[in-house]
Amino acid sequence: NQGFHGDFADTSFSGLGTSDFTISLWYYVTSSMIGNSLQIRTKRADNTIMHRLDFSNKKPTVDYKNDAEFDDTANFGSAESQFETLNQWKHLVYHFDVNDLSSGVPRLWIDAIEYPSTDFSAIGGTTPTITQVLMRLDGHGGVQDLVFWDKLLSQAEITELYNEGI
Repeated sequence: NQGFHGDFADTSFSGLGTSDFTISLWYYVTSSMIGNSLQIRTKRADNTIMHRLDFSNKKPTVDYKNDAEFDDTANFGSAESQFETLNQWKHLVYHFDVNDLSSGVPRLWIDAIEYPSTDFSAIGGTTPTITQVLMRLDGHGGVQDLVFWDKLLSQAEITELYNEGI
């Protein structure tokens, strides 16, 4: 939905619990990326944000938070160049390896190519139970085919989704 400003929330979402999950979506890159924002947040029952995928000003980041609310952020600076070409769809896939917070690391693919994260340390602790999902889209981008998978997709599955297109 290009040009949408606001939130979409599913407050009855119960599909993730404490399991690993993957988010897959197509994001439309516009000529006015600076100042635009796409965020997908997961929350636990008390409305606390636990995991956040943030795509603001061409800089993708992922935040993990454990049940005690200790957190860390993974930056994907090497992926910024993927958003230089404007007015096209990009396929984004994020792994949330949260079942074991002592070793889980966020991962990002753009158009079936994996980009490494930096500045992230595994946070340890107990994985929170996810009960809500919120998507925030500000600006002139667009989102299509937003899907949550209750597993970590393989490279072959990610490539297949990308090759299928929008």
